[in-house]
Amino acid sequence: MKLQDANTERLVAADRLRDYLVRNYAVISANYPEVAGLEPENAADFLVHLQNTGRILIELSHEAPARASCRIIELECIKE
Repeated sequence: MKLQDANTERLVAADRLRDYLVRNYAVISANYPEVAGLEPENAADFLVHLQNTGRILIELSHEAPARASCRIIELECIKE
């Protein structure tokens, strides 16, 4: 894979993650109250920022062909 392809793939993945976080804001804010008072777009940007700075890990998984789920893990809670 070329570097340009890898960068494009990373940007597309980040955009899809943000879209998912905005669309599912109600569920995410209920499970992660730190973003409950924010607008969906701001909450998504904040969560992506926390992931980019190594404070949380956002895991997306597909439970069924048309259904995805999200799990937010606070990294400071993980002990090796």
